[in-house]
Amino acid sequence: MNTYEKKQERLLRLWAEDIKDEKTELPDDDEEDNEEDVVEERGDSNSEEEGDSNDEHVDGESSLQPFFMGKDGVTKWNKQPYAQRVRKSKSNILRELPGVKGVAKSALTPFQCWQLFFDDSMLTSIVENTNKSIESISNNYGRSRDAKYTNLVEMKALIGLIYLAGIHKSSRMNTEDLWNRDGTGIDMFWMTMSLQRFRFLLRVIRTDDKNTREERKQYDKLAPIREIFDSFVKNCQQHYTISEFTTVDEKLEAFRGRCGFRLYIPSKPSKYGIKIFALADAKTYYTFNQEVYVGQQPPGPYQVPNDPKNVVLRLIEPISKTGRNVTTDNWFTSYPLVEDLWQNHNLTLLHYSTIFKP
Repeated sequence: MNTYEKKQERLLRLWAEDIKDEKTELPDDDEEDNEEDVVEERGDSNSEEEGDSNDEHVDGESSLQPFFMGKDGVTKWNKQPYAQRVRKSKSNILRELPGVKGVAKSALTPFQCWQLFFDDSMLTSIVENTNKSIESISNNYGRSRDAKYTNLVEMKALIGLIYLAGIHKSSRMNTEDLWNRDGTGIDMFWMTMSLQRFRFLLRVIRTDDKNTREERKQYDKLAPIREIFDSFVKNCQQHYTISEFTTVDEKLEAFRGRCGFRLYIPSKPSKYGIKIFALADAKTYYTFNQEVYVGQQPPGPYQVPNDPKNVVLRLIEPISKTGRNVTTDNWFTSYPLVEDLWQNHNLTLLHYSTIFKP
């Protein structure tokens, strides 16, 4: 029994004793409504902030109602879960076995697993666009070998070195220190490619055709990475079946570079970054669907509402009509969303409030 439940039980016991002794009177309806508003304000969060269970104080003047009032002023949310076990309906039972599927079952090594998500078609597209970028600046180099074209093998080597730097937690190190040959560096780096080539490739690597980027940005702010990002999300859905319990939430991916939709959120650990909404498996934490928040898109095919309900409805499209459960926090949860998920998508919703966080 947590602290909140202990305090609530003590208050209920004191209240019952006061009524028995006829020393107190029940509060009128106006007082109860005011107390519920306070609880509602604490329970409602803003997606950008996280509640702290230690900030919840229960005293003799706290509301004793067994529910929280919803945002609409009408819906009531029970504070305690029902003790009775309810049998699932036939329409709410998952009929797929969770886990890897298709060609993913034959992936045995880390590199084979990585290739499921970043396949050769995606890397070939990056190589082609990178070579176009190299061609546009090749005249600035006196020697052709300083600006030679890249290929699929070298691109995989470049990405591998970036992963290796992350494994060694070298993000804040001087790049030259990684290529040292005096015993303080990492041999794998200078054995793979020269430092000069590594820096050159990082400078010219492109995920789209820069010549047509401005035209595509007229209707899509995510144009520079749209093709690669959509392919990655498609691969995530193609090779894995998630369980019956899913979660919709957001994260702030740390980023301080130049970007029109970079956000500053003081309550987040990174503070600066790009916000991503995601649908994940609640059991294995596998990311099944995601969407980058870019603010208001220009008129066109990518202009969609960014309110919480529509964000959830877009993320659950791959699992619609499958009978799964979706867990959301205060910012996403609303009664119209519950109705829409159940009536139109055969999905149930569970509201997770930060005030009950252990």
